Amino acid sequence: MPPGRRAAGLRHAQARHRPGRLLGLVGRLRPGLLSLAGDVQSEGLESRIDGDHFRSTDLLVTGPDVCTFTWFDPVELVSHPPIIDRALREVEHETAGITPSSVEAAARDLAPFLAPTPLQYSRAFTDKARCYVHIKVESIQPIRAFKVRGALTKVMRLHPEERSAGVITASAGNHGQGVAYAAATFKIPATVYVPETANELKVEAIRRLGAQVVPAGRNYNDAYLEAMRHQEQGGAIFVHAFDDPDVIAGQGSIAVELLRDLEDVDTVLVPIGGGGLIGGISLYLKERRPNIKVIGAEPAGADGMRRSLEAGRIVTLDRVNTIADGLAASAPGKLTFDLARRYVDEVLIVQDEEMLRAIRLLFEWEHLLAEPAGAAAIAALLYHYSPSPNEKVVVVLSGANVTDEVMIRALKSR
Repeated sequence: MPPGRRAAGLRHAQARHRPGRLLGLVGRLRPGLLSLAGDVQSEGLESRIDGDHFRSTDLLVTGPDVCTFTWFDPVELVSHPPIIDRALREVEHETAGITPSSVEAAARDLAPFLAPTPLQYSRAFTDKARCYVHIKVESIQPIRAFKVRGALTKVMRLHPEERSAGVITASAGNHGQGVAYAAATFKIPATVYVPETANELKVEAIRRLGAQVVPAGRNYNDAYLEAMRHQEQGGAIFVHAFDDPDVIAGQGSIAVELLRDLEDVDTVLVPIGGGGLIGGISLYLKERRPNIKVIGAEPAGADGMRRSLEAGRIVTLDRVNTIADGLAASAPGKLTFDLARRYVDEVLIVQDEEMLRAIRLLFEWEHLLAEPAGAAAIAALLYHYSPSPNEKVVVVLSGANVTDEVMIRALKSR
């Protein structure tokens, strides 16, 4: 259920004092949902279903006043309505409930499952770009790509009953691996619809993680429509590749680590496909450090975000043509477009040959493996960005699932 509907339902039930109707609703609230007012912070909610009885710890909302939800059987609600109403009004003004607090909560939730990735200073790229260059190395994640962050966040935030139904998604590769990994972690079934043209290396990795792979259509849009049709029939939870608040918050956890490691960063360059990665990163950085520049790197043959931002509305490309299969989205999502419009400073366009050269340089200079999507931010820095001499720049190396064919082309590039 979308966060806005949850909020409306909670406000309605609280106002009419019908706590019995809140059992299913509040049991699904995520920590942080009621922390959107500046002086209201959630201490967290844990809940579980035990037979026919619902039991939960208290949810404490602290601020100038204290609001406590105490759960009994039957459910009884004790609250301070003005505080809750103010928090709920703030929900309506946020982008689908995605806030810095929800990103920080995702980072905490992910800690037992994923180690922080390194922020690696590069002398070679510093000399080449003439600024201080640090690389956020997401290519060492268990699936060799950042997508595992969003997928794990989404699956762990599902209600246990939802989770038991399994998950379904559409993916060109890395997101499918992330969903398969999350499903294996929580021991639930997963089905991944992939385009018939999908990277076979990534498709085989999805299978190895235990998910069912279903080829569907010529591109991501075809696979997405087929996945949605089957989801409606079967009841599994659909995990969107980028346009989902939990997925975006999970991807944004990169920014939490980044600021912890380099507080005085000036600029962050991030690859753009559907926009979930740059959406989460830009929201967190701009809300916590407004002076940080956030710049996107998008392929010339899949520049839906750049065109959408220029048009002031979502633009869907007629066709996508790029070597970066991980960035081959024909359009941004509604959430990701709204986030980019609010928080992204600029989108730079990179060519296929520039990404191939960046792959080679990452390999030769830093001994880092990257796929074209993973090298897009480095390509943008080297060929399209003009930093100041003392600028501290972070580039996000988002993934390393590169085929032999592409790697050979990259090593031959000049």
